[in-house]
Amino acid sequence: MPAPPRRAARACCCLRECVNRLGDPALAPVVGRLSAALDAQFLRYEDPRLSGKEVGALPRCNGAEPWWFAAEG
Repeated sequence: MPAPPRRAARACCCLRECVNRLGDPALAPVVGRLSAALDAQFLRYEDPRLSGKEVGALPRCNGAEPWWFAAEG
């Protein structure tokens, strides 16, 4: 995978990543390229039996799994 362009880091203004710029129209081309690269990676290497996408359908083991707290808000 090619390295991201340097201008993307400069355009963000917040190198500590404390501002979410995902919806920023100025960064839409960068977001599109990065999203496409991630999608291609998952299509190639993801094993659906192990992906975790269906974690909500699994029985609860101990009631303290962290993903339940995130999902339930």
